Amino acid sequence: MVLVANSWLALSSTGFAKPNAIDDSLFQIEAIGDKPLRDVVRELGGWPVSERDWEEPEWPLEHLLGQLRGDYNQGIIIEQWVGPDDKNSSVNVIQLDQMTFGLPSREYFLKDSSDRERKAYLKLMVEVAILFGAEREVAEIDMADVLELEIRLANASTPEADRHDTGAIYNKMSLQELSEIVPEFDWVFYLNTFLPTKVDDQEPVVVYALPYLQEMGQIISQANRRHDQERRTRSELASFSPSIYITSMEERLSLDIFNLYRHLLHGGSSVVPGSNS
Repeated sequence: MVLVANSWLALSSTGFAKPNAIDDSLFQIEAIGDKPLRDVVRELGGWPVSERDWEEPEWPLEHLLGQLRGDYNQGIIIEQWVGPDDKNSSVNVIQLDQMTFGLPSREYFLKDSSDRERKAYLKLMVEVAILFGAEREVAEIDMADVLELEIRLANASTPEADRHDTGAIYNKMSLQELSEIVPEFDWVFYLNTFLPTKVDDQEPVVVYALPYLQEMGQIISQANRRHDQERRTRSELASFSPSIYITSMEERLSLDIFNLYRHLLHGGSSVVPGSNS
């Protein structure tokens, strides 16, 4: 991997890397270390939890989400792509959907039976924040807020079992109409951040998660900007690929934390550190 970004672009945008997409580059990551990732985080506005003197970027949330989509193919908070219209395959159209989460499914964030996995996920986020320079007490408080925000987004999403019939969740409209339904988010600005051809508010889009986007708009408008930035940048770290990030930091992570990551990535194929199982 000459550039970390090149490997990230080869990864699945579903929140976790596909192992066969990174096998050939892991040995190069060990030599590079975590500096490229730190450089990217700095370029994207820094991470408040690890920077006492962090200053709010001048650009809005839509700019960062667009930059993550355009430069790194990451669907953070919103999933977006351009492809054939399900109801007219001869035409390509902008399509929007709910995000994919940092755990294997939305249910991990919502079910009481997954409390152990959520605690493990939080522990992983805290340790990553500490590796980036955060004080433990600050990391624990702020990452708990980050997890709570992701739980709210998961709760706003629709279970996959209810999404098999794409015709039932298909909603085609203009960006102007979408903006009237979800006014908290500047859709035209977001898309023009990364699309090669500029669009206006008359551009048609297909939305597969309208209730989620409505709730998402309310959630992000209520979020404190500091926590918003943490959510965005932390999500960028997790969604780029935990495999790449954790591998690059492996020597600095304890064995327990490294095994914890493996447990989360593979949905329980190993024992959660500190558990009795």
